[in-house]
Amino acid sequence: MPDSPTQPAASTEAPLPAGLAVGEKVMSWEHDMEIRYGGPSDAYAYAVLTDRATGEPVLYCPPQHVAPVGTPIPVKDERVVIEKRPTWERPYGEVGVWRLTLPSGEPSWHRTKREAIAHGHRRLAILDWHADRPSVLPHTGITVPHARLTVRSLNELATSRGEAYTGELVLNGNLIGTIENTGTGGPTTWLPTDLETFAWADMLLFVAGCRDERGESMEEEFVLAFLFEEARTARDVRRWQREGLLPVRTIQAIVDNEDEIVDTFADVYYGIPGAWLTRRDRLPAEMWRQFPTAHAIEIWHAHRWQPLPRPDADQDVIR
Repeated sequence: MPDSPTQPAASTEAPLPAGLAVGEKVMSWEHDMEIRYGGPSDAYAYAVLTDRATGEPVLYCPPQHVAPVGTPIPVKDERVVIEKRPTWERPYGEVGVWRLTLPSGEPSWHRTKREAIAHGHRRLAILDWHADRPSVLPHTGITVPHARLTVRSLNELATSRGEAYTGELVLNGNLIGTIENTGTGGPTTWLPTDLETFAWADMLLFVAGCRDERGESMEEEFVLAFLFEEARTARDVRRWQREGLLPVRTIQAIVDNEDEIVDTFADVYYGIPGAWLTRRDRLPAEMWRQFPTAHAIEIWHAHRWQPLPRPDADQDVIR
């Protein structure tokens, strides 16, 4: 498919899971029909554009929002919660009063109950298809064997020796344990609450399938810590987006005695005015002026972190 102003090139930075390919017909979160997938795009977070060569509609969106045609859609699923809410409670811009709530993600609003049910079942089918496959978590960069194990109900406490935290460990939305770090320099641990559903051996198997950003195996304590950090960052990103802010983070480097970079880590997260997203040509200069010692600066856009290039020395800076 040719690139054009009405048809952006698909981004190659976000790998697609096995079984999903650019150019194939897919089912999507937002469309009750088969549509050809154009891939994720840096230009659009979610858009349907026309292929000039064929006149066919092409969908550009995060891969997590599509699945291959033929993916089974449940007829009934208790995870789909639908309520009719008062008109005053409906967010600005929404068209209906039927609120759909799924285990993850923001609620969506629909004109009719039937539409909400169909929408919810289709989204769950797509979410489940991805959850059963190895995936790279967007905020921490680790690879997990499946995305059905997550953390919720986060609690954090700053101590004189570090940060203490706890969280509920859930599998397919069901509580199966708790994780904890005492903030004293010790490891993050977990206490199972449902050994019939998820036992010690299941945790060992899950950890064995995890890899860090360099593709190396991980210890259990670090997997648990990264799952907590993934959930916390996702929570903060959603909050900033609700407030109309653009999530930004700085990356710092760890160097050895010879000043060689041996690792990097996300240092600080910020929410800056969302208007900067429409002025991305000037954003790098402004952000690098504020954080000149950072190893890298990234913005959250189109459901992934994108690096801001370091500007030329003579580039103008917004003040």
